[in-house]
Amino acid sequence: MKISIAHPDLTKKDRDYLLEAFDSSYISSAGDFIPKFEEAFAKFIGTKYATTTSNGTTALHLILEAIGVEGREVIVPSLTFGASAASVYHARGRAKLVDCGEDWNISVNQTRKAITSKTAGIMAVHLYGQPANMDELKELAEEKNVFLIEDCAESLGAEYKSKQTGSMSLAGAFSFYGNKVITTGEGGMVTTNDSELFEKMSEIKNHGMKKEKKYWHEMVGYNYRMTNMQAAVGLSQLERIQKIISKRREIDEIYRKKLDKEKFELQKDYPQRKKIPWLYPVLLKDETERDRVSSELKKEGIETRNFFYPLHQMKPYAQEGDFKNSEQYASRGLLLPCHTKLSKKEIDFICKKANEA
Repeated sequence: MKISIAHPDLTKKDRDYLLEAFDSSYISSAGDFIPKFEEAFAKFIGTKYATTTSNGTTALHLILEAIGVEGREVIVPSLTFGASAASVYHARGRAKLVDCGEDWNISVNQTRKAITSKTAGIMAVHLYGQPANMDELKELAEEKNVFLIEDCAESLGAEYKSKQTGSMSLAGAFSFYGNKVITTGEGGMVTTNDSELFEKMSEIKNHGMKKEKKYWHEMVGYNYRMTNMQAAVGLSQLERIQKIISKRREIDEIYRKKLDKEKFELQKDYPQRKKIPWLYPVLLKDETERDRVSSELKKEGIETRNFFYPLHQMKPYAQEGDFKNSEQYASRGLLLPCHTKLSKKEIDFICKKANEA
Protein backbone atom coordinates (compact mmCIF):
# COMPACT_ATOMS: atom_id res chain seq x y z
CA MET A 1 0.00 0.00 0.00
CA LYS A 2 1.27 3.47 -0.96
CA ILE A 3 -0.30 6.41 0.86
CA SER A 4 0.76 9.90 -0.19
CA ILE A 5 0.90 12.70 2.34
CA ALA A 6 -1.20 14.99 0.12
CA HIS A 7 -3.39 14.65 -2.95
CA PRO A 8 -5.34 17.30 -4.89
CA ASP A 9 -9.14 17.02 -4.79
CA LEU A 10 -9.92 17.05 -8.52
CA THR A 11 -13.32 16.22 -10.00
CA LYS A 12 -15.08 16.09 -13.35
CA LYS A 13 -16.60 19.50 -12.61
CA ASP A 14 -13.10 20.98 -12.23
CA ARG A 15 -12.23 19.54 -15.62
CA ASP A 16 -15.45 20.85 -17.17
CA TYR A 17 -14.78 24.38 -15.92
CA LEU A 18 -11.17 24.14 -17.09
CA LEU A 19 -12.24 23.07 -20.57
CA GLU A 20 -14.83 25.86 -20.64
CA ALA A 21 -12.05 28.36 -19.97
CA PHE A 22 -9.85 26.66 -22.56
CA ASP A 23 -12.58 26.67 -25.20
CA SER A 24 -13.32 30.35 -24.56
CA SER A 25 -9.75 31.12 -25.79
CA TYR A 26 -9.27 33.29 -22.67
CA ILE A 27 -6.48 31.18 -21.26
CA SER A 28 -4.29 33.93 -19.77
CA SER A 29 -5.13 36.62 -17.23
CA ALA A 30 -8.41 37.74 -18.78
CA GLY A 31 -11.69 35.87 -18.79
CA ASP A 32 -14.90 35.44 -16.81
CA PHE A 33 -13.63 32.89 -14.30
CA ILE A 34 -11.17 35.28 -12.64
CA PRO A 35 -13.72 37.84 -11.35
CA LYS A 36 -16.17 35.03 -10.52
CA PHE A 37 -13.54 33.26 -8.41
CA GLU A 38 -12.50 36.49 -6.69
CA GLU A 39 -16.07 37.47 -5.86
CA ALA A 40 -16.99 34.01 -4.59
CA PHE A 41 -13.82 33.81 -2.51
CA ALA A 42 -14.38 37.21 -0.88
CA LYS A 43 -17.94 36.16 -0.03
CA PHE A 44 -16.76 32.91 1.56
CA ILE A 45 -14.03 34.60 3.62
CA GLY A 46 -16.30 37.48 4.58
CA THR A 47 -14.32 40.40 3.13
CA LYS A 48 -15.28 43.13 0.70
CA TYR A 49 -12.46 42.37 -1.72
CA ALA A 50 -10.31 39.54 -3.02
CA THR A 51 -7.71 39.55 -5.78
CA THR A 52 -6.08 36.53 -7.39
CA THR A 53 -2.30 36.11 -7.59
CA SER A 54 0.14 33.72 -9.20
CA ASN A 55 0.92 31.92 -5.91
CA GLY A 56 0.81 32.30 -2.13
CA THR A 57 4.27 33.86 -1.90
CA THR A 58 3.39 36.60 -4.37
CA ALA A 59 0.16 37.15 -2.43
CA LEU A 60 2.20 37.96 0.69
CA HIS A 61 4.68 40.07 -1.24
CA LEU A 62 1.85 41.96 -2.94
CA ILE A 63 0.37 42.93 0.43
CA LEU A 64 3.69 44.11 1.83
CA GLU A 65 4.66 45.94 -1.37
CA ALA A 66 1.34 47.80 -1.36
CA ILE A 67 1.62 48.70 2.34
CA GLY A 68 5.27 49.74 2.00
CA VAL A 69 7.77 48.25 4.45
CA GLU A 70 11.09 49.30 2.90
CA GLY A 71 13.74 49.75 5.57
CA ARG A 72 11.41 48.61 8.35
CA GLU A 73 10.71 45.38 10.23
CA VAL A 74 7.80 42.97 10.09
CA ILE A 75 7.52 40.52 12.98
CA VAL A 76 7.23 36.94 11.71
CA PRO A 77 7.18 33.63 13.62
CA SER A 78 10.32 31.54 13.24
CA LEU A 79 8.30 28.31 12.95
CA THR A 80 6.84 28.75 9.48
CA PHE A 81 7.63 28.15 5.81
CA GLY A 82 10.36 30.32 4.33
CA ALA A 83 7.95 32.28 2.11
CA SER A 84 6.54 34.10 5.14
CA ALA A 85 9.86 35.80 5.85
CA ALA A 86 11.06 35.91 2.23
CA SER A 87 8.11 38.07 1.24
CA VAL A 88 9.25 40.75 3.70
CA TYR A 89 12.74 40.83 2.15
CA HIS A 90 11.25 40.90 -1.35
CA ALA A 91 9.47 44.08 -0.24
CA ARG A 92 12.85 45.45 0.93
CA GLY A 93 11.99 45.14 4.61
CA ARG A 94 13.46 42.91 7.33
CA ALA A 95 11.74 39.95 8.97
CA LYS A 96 12.14 40.14 12.75
CA LEU A 97 11.69 36.56 13.95
CA VAL A 98 10.02 35.59 17.22
CA ASP A 99 9.24 32.32 18.97
CA CYS A 100 5.91 30.51 18.93
CA GLY A 101 3.62 29.72 21.85
CA GLU A 102 2.04 26.44 22.90
CA ASP A 103 -0.42 26.68 20.00
CA TRP A 104 2.61 26.54 17.62
CA ASN A 105 1.68 30.01 16.35
CA ILE A 106 3.36 33.37 16.85
CA SER A 107 3.71 34.22 20.55
CA VAL A 108 1.88 37.40 21.53
CA ASN A 109 4.26 37.98 24.46
CA GLN A 110 7.36 37.54 22.32
CA THR A 111 5.85 39.77 19.66
CA ARG A 112 5.25 42.51 22.21
CA LYS A 113 8.89 42.32 23.31
CA ALA A 114 10.08 42.50 19.70
CA ILE A 115 8.23 45.70 18.77
CA THR A 116 10.49 48.74 18.38
CA SER A 117 10.44 52.04 16.54
CA LYS A 118 11.53 50.07 13.44
CA THR A 119 8.45 47.84 13.50
CA ALA A 120 5.99 48.32 10.65
CA GLY A 121 3.74 45.36 11.28
CA ILE A 122 3.03 41.82 12.42
CA MET A 123 2.44 38.73 10.29
CA ALA A 124 0.25 36.09 11.91
CA VAL A 125 0.77 32.65 10.35
CA HIS A 126 -2.04 30.16 11.00
CA LEU A 127 0.37 27.23 11.15
CA TYR A 128 -0.87 23.84 9.95
CA GLY A 129 -4.45 25.16 9.92
CA GLN A 130 -4.57 26.35 13.55
CA PRO A 131 -5.84 29.95 13.86
CA ALA A 132 -3.49 32.27 15.72
CA ASN A 133 -4.62 34.27 18.76
CA MET A 134 -6.16 37.02 16.67
CA ASP A 135 -7.87 39.04 19.41
CA GLU A 136 -4.67 39.61 21.35
CA LEU A 137 -2.65 40.22 18.20
CA LYS A 138 -5.18 42.79 16.99
CA GLU A 139 -5.16 44.55 20.36
CA LEU A 140 -1.38 44.64 20.34
CA ALA A 141 -1.21 45.94 16.77
CA GLU A 142 -3.69 48.70 17.54
CA GLU A 143 -1.92 49.62 20.77
CA LYS A 144 1.45 49.91 19.03
CA ASN A 145 0.02 51.45 15.83
CA VAL A 146 1.43 48.77 13.54
CA PHE A 147 -0.37 46.75 10.87
CA LEU A 148 -1.47 43.13 11.24
CA ILE A 149 -1.70 40.73 8.27
CA GLU A 150 -2.41 37.00 8.00
CA ASP A 151 -0.55 34.21 6.22
CA CYS A 152 -3.44 31.82 5.55
CA ALA A 153 -1.61 29.47 3.16
CA GLU A 154 -2.53 26.44 5.28
CA SER A 155 -5.74 27.64 6.91
CA LEU A 156 -8.49 28.03 4.32
CA GLY A 157 -11.69 27.12 6.17
CA ALA A 158 -10.30 27.66 9.67
CA GLU A 159 -12.25 29.99 11.95
CA TYR A 160 -11.60 32.22 14.95
CA LYS A 161 -14.76 33.22 16.82
CA SER A 162 -16.80 32.22 13.76
CA LYS A 163 -14.73 34.44 11.46
CA GLN A 164 -12.71 32.97 8.62
CA THR A 165 -8.95 33.36 8.70
CA GLY A 166 -8.06 36.08 6.24
CA SER A 167 -10.88 38.35 7.41
CA MET A 168 -9.51 39.60 10.74
CA SER A 169 -6.65 41.89 9.74
CA LEU A 170 -5.61 44.42 7.14
CA ALA A 171 -5.16 41.62 4.58
CA GLY A 172 -4.88 37.85 4.30
CA ALA A 173 -2.80 35.79 1.86
CA PHE A 174 -3.84 32.33 0.64
CA SER A 175 -2.08 29.62 -1.35
CA PHE A 176 -3.64 27.24 -3.86
CA TYR A 177 -0.61 25.00 -4.37
CA GLY A 178 -1.37 21.36 -5.17
CA ASN A 179 -1.29 20.18 -1.54
CA LYS A 180 -3.51 22.96 -0.13
CA VAL A 181 -7.17 22.78 0.96
CA ILE A 182 -8.24 23.84 -2.54
CA THR A 183 -5.86 24.05 -5.47
CA THR A 184 -5.34 25.78 -8.79
CA GLY A 185 -2.00 24.02 -9.32
CA GLU A 186 -0.11 27.19 -8.48
CA GLY A 187 -2.00 30.28 -7.42
CA GLY A 188 -2.95 32.52 -4.55
CA MET A 189 -5.42 35.11 -3.29
CA VAL A 190 -5.37 38.25 -1.17
CA THR A 191 -8.40 39.26 0.88
CA THR A 192 -9.01 42.68 2.42
CA ASN A 193 -11.68 45.18 3.45
CA ASP A 194 -9.46 48.16 2.62
CA SER A 195 -10.50 49.65 -0.72
CA GLU A 196 -7.35 51.75 -1.13
CA LEU A 197 -5.08 48.78 -0.45
CA PHE A 198 -7.12 46.63 -2.83
CA GLU A 199 -6.83 49.14 -5.67
CA LYS A 200 -3.09 49.51 -5.15
CA MET A 201 -2.54 45.74 -5.10
CA SER A 202 -4.64 45.36 -8.25
CA GLU A 203 -2.31 47.76 -10.07
CA ILE A 204 0.94 46.40 -8.65
CA LYS A 205 0.14 42.80 -9.66
CA ASN A 206 -0.62 43.94 -13.22
CA HIS A 207 2.75 45.55 -14.05
CA GLY A 208 1.83 48.75 -12.20
CA MET A 209 -0.56 49.80 -14.98
CA LYS A 210 -3.42 52.19 -14.29
CA LYS A 211 -6.80 50.51 -14.71
CA GLU A 212 -8.26 53.49 -16.50
CA LYS A 213 -5.22 54.08 -18.75
CA LYS A 214 -3.86 50.88 -20.24
CA TYR A 215 -0.09 50.67 -20.74
CA TRP A 216 0.41 53.74 -18.52
CA HIS A 217 2.69 52.94 -15.57
CA GLU A 218 2.86 55.14 -12.49
CA MET A 219 4.80 52.59 -10.44
CA VAL A 220 7.15 49.66 -10.94
CA GLY A 221 4.85 46.66 -10.79
CA TYR A 222 4.99 42.89 -11.10
CA ASN A 223 3.26 40.24 -13.16
CA TYR A 224 1.52 38.37 -10.33
CA ARG A 225 -1.65 37.51 -12.22
CA MET A 226 -3.56 34.23 -12.17
CA THR A 227 -4.74 32.64 -15.41
CA ASN A 228 -8.39 32.19 -16.30
CA MET A 229 -7.83 28.41 -16.50
CA GLN A 230 -6.51 28.33 -12.95
CA ALA A 231 -9.41 30.44 -11.73
CA ALA A 232 -11.83 28.02 -13.40
CA VAL A 233 -10.47 25.13 -11.34
CA GLY A 234 -10.41 27.30 -8.21
CA LEU A 235 -14.03 28.37 -8.63
CA SER A 236 -15.17 24.78 -9.10
CA GLN A 237 -13.35 23.70 -5.97
CA LEU A 238 -14.66 26.64 -3.97
CA GLU A 239 -18.20 25.67 -4.91
CA ARG A 240 -17.74 22.47 -2.88
CA ILE A 241 -15.58 23.95 -0.12
CA GLN A 242 -17.91 22.89 2.69
CA LYS A 243 -17.72 19.27 1.53
CA ILE A 244 -13.92 19.49 1.43
CA ILE A 245 -13.78 21.02 4.92
CA SER A 246 -16.17 18.39 6.32
CA LYS A 247 -14.07 15.55 4.90
CA ARG A 248 -10.89 16.97 6.43
CA ARG A 249 -12.55 17.35 9.82
CA GLU A 250 -13.77 13.74 9.61
CA ILE A 251 -10.15 12.69 9.09
CA ASP A 252 -9.15 14.74 12.14
CA GLU A 253 -11.78 12.94 14.24
CA ILE A 254 -10.47 9.52 13.22
CA TYR A 255 -6.86 10.44 13.96
CA ARG A 256 -7.87 11.85 17.35
CA LYS A 257 -9.79 8.72 18.20
CA LYS A 258 -7.26 6.14 17.04
CA LEU A 259 -3.75 7.55 17.51
CA ASP A 260 -2.05 6.55 20.77
CA LYS A 261 -2.20 9.68 22.98
CA GLU A 262 0.67 8.39 25.10
CA LYS A 263 2.87 8.38 22.03
CA PHE A 264 1.55 11.25 19.93
CA GLU A 265 0.80 14.79 21.05
CA LEU A 266 -1.87 16.24 18.79
CA GLN A 267 -2.59 19.82 17.82
CA LYS A 268 -4.62 21.29 20.67
CA ASP A 269 -8.18 22.52 20.52
CA TYR A 270 -8.89 26.01 21.83
CA PRO A 271 -12.22 27.62 22.71
CA GLN A 272 -13.61 29.65 19.82
CA ARG A 273 -10.93 28.42 17.41
CA LYS A 274 -11.90 25.93 14.71
CA LYS A 275 -8.83 24.62 12.91
CA ILE A 276 -8.74 23.02 9.49
CA PRO A 277 -6.64 19.86 9.15
CA TRP A 278 -4.11 20.53 6.39
CA LEU A 279 -1.29 17.97 6.57
CA TYR A 280 -1.85 16.24 9.91
CA PRO A 281 0.66 17.45 12.57
CA VAL A 282 1.73 15.41 15.59
CA LEU A 283 4.58 15.65 18.10
CA LEU A 284 6.75 12.74 19.26
CA LYS A 285 8.74 12.76 22.51
CA ASP A 286 12.01 13.76 20.81
CA GLU A 287 13.80 13.98 17.45
CA THR A 288 15.15 10.42 17.61
CA GLU A 289 11.67 9.00 18.14
CA ARG A 290 10.25 11.23 15.40
CA ASP A 291 12.82 10.02 12.89
CA ARG A 292 12.35 6.38 13.91
CA VAL A 293 8.56 6.53 13.51
CA SER A 294 8.91 8.30 10.17
CA SER A 295 11.31 5.59 8.96
CA GLU A 296 8.98 2.78 10.07
CA LEU A 297 6.00 4.37 8.34
CA LYS A 298 8.02 4.78 5.16
CA LYS A 299 8.62 1.01 5.16
CA GLU A 300 4.83 0.57 5.17
CA GLY A 301 4.40 2.90 2.19
CA ILE A 302 3.12 5.80 4.29
CA GLU A 303 4.56 9.15 3.29
CA THR A 304 5.31 11.63 6.10
CA ARG A 305 7.11 14.95 6.41
CA ASN A 306 8.93 16.71 9.20
CA PHE A 307 7.81 20.09 10.53
CA PHE A 308 9.36 23.19 8.98
CA TYR A 309 12.85 24.05 10.18
CA PRO A 310 12.81 27.22 12.32
CA LEU A 311 13.81 30.12 10.09
CA HIS A 312 16.29 31.57 12.56
CA GLN A 313 18.50 28.49 12.05
CA MET A 314 18.96 29.11 8.32
CA LYS A 315 21.51 31.40 6.71
CA PRO A 316 19.13 33.83 4.89
CA TYR A 317 17.15 34.54 8.07
CA ALA A 318 19.65 33.74 10.85
CA GLN A 319 18.98 35.68 14.06
CA GLU A 320 19.85 35.41 17.74
CA GLY A 321 17.12 35.10 20.32
CA ASP A 322 15.02 32.80 22.47
CA PHE A 323 13.41 30.28 20.12
CA LYS A 324 13.15 27.28 22.43
CA ASN A 325 9.55 26.43 21.51
CA SER A 326 10.16 26.67 17.77
CA GLU A 327 13.24 24.48 18.07
CA GLN A 328 11.68 21.74 20.17
CA TYR A 329 8.44 21.60 18.17
CA ALA A 330 10.38 21.46 14.90
CA SER A 331 12.60 18.65 16.18
CA ARG A 332 9.64 16.59 17.44
CA GLY A 333 7.08 17.37 14.75
CA LEU A 334 5.84 14.94 12.12
CA LEU A 335 3.18 15.49 9.45
CA LEU A 336 0.91 12.56 8.60
CA PRO A 337 -1.20 12.18 5.43
CA CYS A 338 -4.32 14.33 5.26
CA HIS A 339 -6.35 14.84 2.10
CA THR A 340 -9.87 14.20 0.84
CA LYS A 341 -8.88 11.14 -1.19
CA LEU A 342 -7.94 9.18 1.95
CA SER A 343 -10.31 6.31 2.73
CA LYS A 344 -11.26 5.31 6.26
CA LYS A 345 -9.42 2.04 5.66
CA GLU A 346 -6.25 3.95 4.82
CA ILE A 347 -6.51 6.21 7.88
CA ASP A 348 -7.07 3.15 10.08
CA PHE A 349 -3.97 1.59 8.52
CA ILE A 350 -1.90 4.74 9.16
CA CYS A 351 -3.03 4.86 12.80
CA LYS A 352 -2.35 1.15 13.32
CA LYS A 353 1.16 1.32 11.87
CA ALA A 354 1.95 4.59 13.64
CA ASN A 355 0.90 3.16 17.00
CA GLU A 356 2.93 0.01 16.38
CA ALA A 357 6.05 1.84 15.16
